[in-house]
Amino acid sequence: MESFIEQITLEFSKDKEYLVSAHEETIFPGIQKIRSELISWDWIFGKTPKFDIKTDILVTPQYRMDCSFQIEKGYIQDMLFSSHEHPKEAILAKKNLLHKKFDPNLIHVGYKSF
Repeated sequence: MESFIEQITLEFSKDKEYLVSAHEETIFPGIQKIRSELISWDWIFGKTPKFDIKTDILVTPQYRMDCSFQIEKGYIQDMLFSSHEHPKEAILAKKNLLHKKFDPNLIHVGYKSF
């Protein structure tokens, strides 16, 4: 009897892990859809709570400026610059990034994306 209980425990243990391949649609119907959702921008950024990121962005080919981004539901809601140098470039950066989808690569590219 103990052997049977041990086998059942092993089979249905919460500690048991399964490696699921996204290519196993026949074994796990719907796995591709779930995978697509979990790697989408909407899931990664769009469903996150409000957060701030402080980083520096390139505002001219020779000058980086510290900036705080306020992100809400995945969109850049505000940008605050720590310096008032290069105000024209800061205004341009804000104009081009404000209310856009947050993309960590975009904020590191800086002026090149404008």
